[in-house]
Amino acid sequence: MVRGKIKLFLTIFIMVIVYALIISGIRVASTREKSPLSGMAVKEQQDLVVEKKREMEEREKAENEKYIRQKISMLADKYIGNTGYEVYIGVYNLDKRIYAGYNDDIPFYPASLTKPLYMAAFLKKAEKEGFSLDQKYILKEEDKYVGREKVEGTGILQGESPGETYTYNELLYFMMCYSDNVAANIILERTGFNEVNRYCFENGLKLTHIYRKYYEMSDDKPSNQTTARDLTIFLAGLVEDADKGDEVLLSILKLMQKNTDKNRIPRYLSPELTIANKTGTVPRLVGDMAVIYFPDRAPFVLTIIVCSKDKKEINLAQAEEIIACIARDLLK
Repeated sequence: MVRGKIKLFLTIFIMVIVYALIISGIRVASTREKSPLSGMAVKEQQDLVVEKKREMEEREKAENEKYIRQKISMLADKYIGNTGYEVYIGVYNLDKRIYAGYNDDIPFYPASLTKPLYMAAFLKKAEKEGFSLDQKYILKEEDKYVGREKVEGTGILQGESPGETYTYNELLYFMMCYSDNVAANIILERTGFNEVNRYCFENGLKLTHIYRKYYEMSDDKPSNQTTARDLTIFLAGLVEDADKGDEVLLSILKLMQKNTDKNRIPRYLSPELTIANKTGTVPRLVGDMAVIYFPDRAPFVLTIIVCSKDKKEINLAQAEEIIACIARDLLK
């Protein structure tokens, strides 16, 4: 009787153990079958997080762009008022990679504002051809003229004697730091208009076209033109390429830092900031374009153009004050 009970107990015990092992195996198999689905679920969750982050960043960027556009518009209304002028503005915040503009796609005659562009096209061509910037150029009397028109305006070569020699490095320095028109025409001649316009096209400057030298009064050629947007995008591109190690383009920004005219965008900004700028002036237009370097964040690119609506001569001092005030208030 006792043996029978023990035998029954052992049988039941073994059955319970076997059942437990069977159930355990089913659960293990089920877990293994589900594990790939769990992995997919984790990846989907990660992708969702990335997508949400991207959407938040795009929303924040759009809000920042809207804020900058509104601020630019407010400053334009404040300082232009009833002056009879128009203002064209381009802004690129390289820290947040945000562009905003005001009247920034309206074409205008650029005066000297495109001289950094001429230098960029010239340097890229020289780099491709292996042309040395230490090569000498002999100044000629005809360099001071375009056809019968005397090349006037800014610069120092107008007063130099034919036969004087200068390296191309010196010509670039004169063009950028003293805005020398004779030097600019020499650089344009050496580069070629097709090369300059090709450089514009390849770098996304859609509304910038160069057809004439300084003081070229030809009736059969269109006027040179650019926009505040193109100039701003051009400068931002210089900064980004220079940061990637392009020493050729970095040299342009270094020369712009030495520009002697700091009376517009830089006027009311902190003297502790490094500013690379280039001005442009004709009777009905006053402008400045600048890269503003900060000690603790990426640079800020700014172009401000003040233009007369009715083609009358603009008040230089008034226009320079408008540019300086807009730059100061924009960077507050």
